[in-house]
Amino acid sequence: MIGQRARALNIGCVSLFLGTGMAPFIEKVRAGHPELRLELLVMPTEAQEKALLSGGIDVGFARSWIGQEGLAFEPIAQESLAMVFPSSEVLPEAPEACMRGLADRPFIAMSRSSAAGLAERIDAACGAFGVAPLVSFECNDAFSIMSMVAAGAGWSIVPSLEMQSVNVVGIRSVKLPQTLVIGMAYRADVISDDARRFIELAREHFSSLAQA
Repeated sequence: MIGQRARALNIGCVSLFLGTGMAPFIEKVRAGHPELRLELLVMPTEAQEKALLSGGIDVGFARSWIGQEGLAFEPIAQESLAMVFPSSEVLPEAPEACMRGLADRPFIAMSRSSAAGLAERIDAACGAFGVAPLVSFECNDAFSIMSMVAAGAGWSIVPSLEMQSVNVVGIRSVKLPQTLVIGMAYRADVISDDARRFIELAREHFSSLAQA
């Protein structure tokens, strides 16, 4: 029909990566390709996997454990895990010593029901130093976790990009050696022309950052 607008592309993105790595790219798409209408949805990796398979989203920006058969995954960025704890705590900067200093204090865990892959990797990071955190409760949002840490409710481990994208007063962080990979995921067998163009633009944008 003449004058009818194209369907918006539904784009999934993990938590606060939308405000760090994604924001400049989305602005570039908006300015250079106004014909591409985007609807941005913040979703954990596991939810993006289901939404891609069901057609709920066209493209996802997820972490690398999105592994369902039929989904393509292209790495675009890497981040570290970081311990976060109240700034009033006096602890060593060395990761292992710092974690051991926190081991007997309440731990705010990432929710397994909403972000099982991230929770597993946080467990593995603790296990690498022989630490079994004393979980006080779980939460499904990294910003809320950091806010509770600032309020003195305990300590936690979050992806470092979460730290960079918000300014939470009252916390300190120590990076861990473990890294996570963020990438672009999509169904290669069912893809619209608009989604294909969006993927090409994302590929160009993030590859140029990697080469810079």
